[in-house]
Amino acid sequence: MMKNKLITLILSVMIVNATRAQNTDYLGVRLFNGPSGVVFTNSEGKTLEYNKRLTSGWGVQYGHQSGSFMVEAGGSFSETNCSYAEPGLNTELSMDFFRTSLTCAYLLFKGPVRLKVGAGMGTGHLLSGYQINNGERTDLIATNTFKKTEFTAGGEAGLLVQPSEKIQIQLSYFYRSGISNLENINVQSTKINANGIQATIYFGL
Repeated sequence: MMKNKLITLILSVMIVNATRAQNTDYLGVRLFNGPSGVVFTNSEGKTLEYNKRLTSGWGVQYGHQSGSFMVEAGGSFSETNCSYAEPGLNTELSMDFFRTSLTCAYLLFKGPVRLKVGAGMGTGHLLSGYQINNGERTDLIATNTFKKTEFTAGGEAGLLVQPSEKIQIQLSYFYRSGISNLENINVQSTKINANGIQATIYFGL
């Protein structure tokens, strides 16, 4: 009996706190910058990691905050530029993507400055791209070398600053990893990894 009363009390407190949590919707812009590259595995199982190059991108974000929890969804444009060289082979790869993402985050501490930790999933839609092998250029779209969509997973950690009720600023480190094969040939695989710094400014709706 005492155990049931304790469980009922805990659930009641949780429900009351949930209903008291402030719910806010935001719309904003995100900018990000960092190195991105390709991990290629050939049919023999040999893995080649391309040299990453610094790239940037931008996008539009929607955020819903309920107390210490936050869900974000967005779309962004980004690029991947990388290269690889070994005796007899010099290759460059350049791709432009439209990316979508869905992230769930938890906000630590109280006050106008909070720590944000989150993780999520996303997709990348290949808009254009080319590969240069020893001076020979290949259009990735025209030759149907790559699939048009990839799936990704990633995480982020950083600071959330709330200077006013209607404005929110985020600055965080992110990591994104490809979890699907971009190649149309199943005996080999290409996956894209990226990391860097992203800044988001939200305006309350």
